[in-house]
This record gives sequence, C-alpha cells and structure tokens, in this order.
Amino acid sequence: MVLIPAVFNTMAALLTLLLALLRLWTLSAQELASEQVRPHLTGCVSNDMETFRCSWSVGTFLNLSQPGDLRLFYINANQEKKKRSAQECPQYGPAGTNECFFNENHTSIWTTYSVQLCSRDRAVRYDEAFFHIEEIVQPDPPVGLNWTLLTVGLSGTHFDIKLSWEAPQTADVRTGWMTLQYEVQHRQGASAPWNTMQSTGKALKEAVISAQSDDRLTVGVYESAMIMNDDPDSVSFCVLAVDEDFECDIALQIHFTLIQSFCFDNGISIVRVSDMQRLAHIVGDKAGRFEDAHCLLITNPTDGSWEDPALEKLHLFCQESRGLNDWLPEITLSER
Repeated sequence: MVLIPAVFNTMAALLTLLLALLRLWTLSAQELASEQVRPHLTGCVSNDMETFRCSWSVGTFLNLSQPGDLRLFYINANQEKKKRSAQECPQYGPAGTNECFFNENHTSIWTTYSVQLCSRDRAVRYDEAFFHIEEIVQPDPPVGLNWTLLTVGLSGTHFDIKLSWEAPQTADVRTGWMTLQYEVQHRQGASAPWNTMQSTGKALKEAVISAQSDDRLTVGVYESAMIMNDDPDSVSFCVLAVDEDFECDIALQIHFTLIQSFCFDNGISIVRVSDMQRLAHIVGDKAGRFEDAHCLLITNPTDGSWEDPALEKLHLFCQESRGLNDWLPEITLSER
C-alpha cells in the first residue's frame, strides 16, 4: 500500500517526459518542413526573341542534384494537336547548370508555352509556368556606351551631352525583328537617387496632349494665324511641322516664315518637327480631321496659375538653343 503512490508518481513523470519528447519531435518536424524549399523554376528568358532558355533550382532537395533527377517538359500550344503532348527539353545545359536551351527550331512567337519541372519518373510535377516568348524578352545590355560634352549653357548649370551606344549583337534590330528603346538615367552624386531623363520628343507629346485636354491647343496654319493676330499675349508655344511636300509648297514656306518672325518678335518659344503625320496622329483624329497639322499653338491657362512641367522643359530647351544661336530647334517625335 505504501508503494502505490510512488509507482503512480514514477509513471506520471515518465508520461510527462514522453509527451514533452513527442511535442519536441513534432515541432522539429514542422520546422524542418517549413524550411524545405521544393524544386522550382527560376525563370525563362529570351535575349533575341528567336531562342530562349529556362532554368530551375533544386531548392533544399539536394538529393535531386544529379543530371536526370529533374526533367523539364514543355507544350507549345501552336503545334498540331497530334504533336501537342508534352515534349522533353531539347537541349539540357552542362551538368550543374540546371538549364534547358530552346533553339530556333523549338521557339515560336504569338503562342503559349507551358513549361513543367518534373521528377525523373514524371510522377511528381514540382512547378509549371505559362508564357509567350514576347513576354520574356530581356535583351542584353547595349555595347560601346560613351558620352561627349558638347556645350555648356550660359548659366553654367545646364549642359548638352551626347550619349551614344550600339545594340547588342544578340538583338536583330537591323532587319526590324526587334526594336529596342532605352531609358537614360542620371544622378548628381554616388548617394543621390537616379532620375530618368525625359527626351524633348516625349515632353512635346505630353505638352500637346495636356494642352488639348485643357482646350488650349490650336491646330492649323490659318487657325494659328488668327490666334496670333487676335490675342498674341495668350500664345505660349508654337510647333511648325513639315512633311514630304514642304519643299514644293511655296505658300506654306511663306506662312512658316511669317509665323517664325512673329514668334521671334514676341518672345514665343518655337520648335520644328519633321514628321507632320506623326504630329497629326498625336493630336488625335485618325479620320483626317486634322489634315493641316503644319502648325500647333499652345496657349496659356486662362487663370495663369498652372504651368505644365513638360512645357517648362520645352521652354528651357528653346532658351538653351537660342543661346547656341539655334532659333528654330528641331525635335524628333518618338514612334510611341
């Protein structure tokens, strides 16, 4: 009778210890499971829109690091139905690269690709991705990047710098297969944030669209001449646009000379654009309502309380150009 409490105490202690060990083992298993990373695709990239490659990682499954442990399969939705079943990677990379290369014979645009990362026996599908080739294009960096200081502004705070570069050899831009557009960024010091440099062509497009939305845009040579005659103080900016017939149009040349003279005498910023059709497209009417887009005028806001940042950039551009004795600077409009 005296030993029974001692036995019960011992059994209770063992049971408590067993429960503690079981809980510890459960927590360790959960932590281990939470730290595990399944094999997964890390991305598919095309440098030239003619070929592409897909890569993957084994995650924490280091036992799947040998060649053949993981296999890549793909489906091209553009193939004939009888050939639309999953096919294996056409060319695996060297051992340890975890990469598959698709040459020109296995690359198609305007179609959907399905890429699947599977186990050796295909019993497990670890990851899958869907994409179009044109969505995964990442061109190589430009080559031969160089810059040249051309001029220094009168204030000493503005400079004209010419940047030059060439497209990478992997990008077929000469035949028009790819069109590359680069963004120029600048900063004042190593710790300063990067700022995107806006081109004058983009600034002109934004200023025209903004003025049109605020009903401050006048389109046409005759209409612009009327505004200049009736209310010259309201004019803020003038655009003269030429087309392929300009050299043969004597009347238009005379109008341009008169408008230029008026702008010079009244301190109105004025620029020249060599693509009248592109300018007409920007101001909007595809049906041809703006057949005469040879001249655009941007007028000042009625209350005078707001200035368009894009227009400010254009005014500064004209001011710097006049300092270089260029009284009618030309602006090139981008295609987009």
